[in-house]
Amino acid sequence: MPYYFAYGSNMDKNELKEWCKNNNKPFPKWEFIGMASLENYEITFNYYSYSRGAGAANIIEKKDLLYMVFYLKLVTKNLSFFE
Repeated sequence: MPYYFAYGSNMDKNELKEWCKNNNKPFPKWEFIGMASLENYEITFNYYSYSRGAGAANIIEKKDLLYMVFYLKLVTKNLSFFE
């Protein structure tokens, strides 16, 4: 199974479940591995989410920065969540 770096609202299972429900996507099942860091990346809110009515988180390359994320192992077989 693949691994996944979760950041922003995807770190909140309840919010992710609601998003999946509202977007007709299967809720992915995962095992929490731990915290991880992404070197040379930062979080930004560079696009508008109409479903949330606010900015949405994204990560972009940024030299000499470190961003913390959840490191997850996906155990779900249906990966359409990522489409």
